[in-house]
Amino acid sequence: MQIKIKGRQVAEDLFAVETAIDNALALAGRLTGTMTAARLDTNLSATVGQDAFDGLSDAMTALTTARRNIVHTHNGLAVVKDQVGLRTVNLGGVIKPPFGMEIAENAA
Repeated sequence: MQIKIKGRQVAEDLFAVETAIDNALALAGRLTGTMTAARLDTNLSATVGQDAFDGLSDAMTALTTARRNIVHTHNGLAVVKDQVGLRTVNLGGVIKPPFGMEIAENAA
């Protein structure tokens, strides 16, 4: 029973991190639109604020890398789940493709 409880705690924290990264990506995307609209609405030159756009682009790249890494973590924990005998236990989460399917899609 203890392993089930700990497995659920790990799953909850994992899902929280995944959600936080996706929320940060969504907000960064929204900020990109807001910054662009503000420049256009105020008739400023495209050169104004380019450093800020570059910084935001770097941040979005880092968030995308973080998302990729947490997906790898998720897949690794799925293996651990099987190793500790929790294969048939649903620890929550969302609808997802079968394990490995997303890797095959990216390879095409």
